[in-house]
Amino acid sequence: MKNLGRAPDAGAAMTRIDYLLAELRCALLRARLWQADIEAVGIALKNGLIEPEQALELLHNCDALHLVGAVREEKTA
Repeated sequence: MKNLGRAPDAGAAMTRIDYLLAELRCALLRARLWQADIEAVGIALKNGLIEPEQALELLHNCDALHLVGAVREEKTA
């Protein structure tokens, strides 16, 4: 019987599927952190707590700058 939804047995080797599922869980957590960082920067910018250049720097510091469309457009122009 397959081990559905449960951690692999302590002595069993991790399968490729188990590893990929673990990587996907980590990726989901990283995406949620990005979302929280982006929302925080947006709120701070909207409320005048930071300047646009500071917002871009903060996004760069959390590795989320590449997700901003305006920045991608500037690089290609």
